[in-house]
Amino acid sequence: FGESRFHDLAVDAGANGQIMETAFTEGQTVAKGDPLFHIDARPFQARLREAEANLARDRANLEKAQGDFQRYQSLSGKGFSSQQKFEEARAAVNSLSATIRADQAAVDLAKLNLEFTTVRAPLSGRTGSVLVQAGNLVKADDQQPLVVINQVNPILAALSVPEGHLAEIKRRLAEGSLAVEAAVPDSNRPPNRGRVVFINNAVDTQTGTILLKAHRAIESIT
Repeated sequence: FGESRFHDLAVDAGANGQIMETAFTEGQTVAKGDPLFHIDARPFQARLREAEANLARDRANLEKAQGDFQRYQSLSGKGFSSQQKFEEARAAVNSLSATIRADQAAVDLAKLNLEFTTVRAPLSGRTGSVLVQAGNLVKADDQQPLVVINQVNPILAALSVPEGHLAEIKRRLAEGSLAVEAAVPDSNRPPNRGRVVFINNAVDTQTGTILLKAHRAIESIT
């Protein structure tokens, strides 16, 4: 392998609030979905309770409005109630049905915002330095990351080969995947094995070589 390349991803806050706890140590290997930080969830829990209360209230009002509508519908059909009362009852049902849809959307949003108070690893890899501490205030739209995760699986490496080998490389790729090996000089460790995933379509005129890229999936990270 030539130059090994890793994918770095800056982890940002998903919610505004105060960092309450850091759930990892610097340099720790984390898996996708692991908790990294806990943001103060109390304001978001309160907003969720408020949204759920509004939904429950309007559902009760809708139930009453539906009963009134059914009653006026029956009375209007028998000539015991005016058409206006019937239309008003139907309008009340439609209005409250729309209100409940808005209430449900508010509940869903509050639940989502509450989930964002736990900042989770967006990918598996090794964490860098902790850039915020417990007690710090963070914002969802802040440009300052909380931590940077270095994805080390798979490893992507770039290597160059003489252009004279291009025809053979393409032929081998047409038959299936093309394996590559990389060994560290003066090392007793077994070579790393991977496969070619990219061939550049242009020749480097200065060196007369073709750029290839290969990756190696690691079974486990230590």
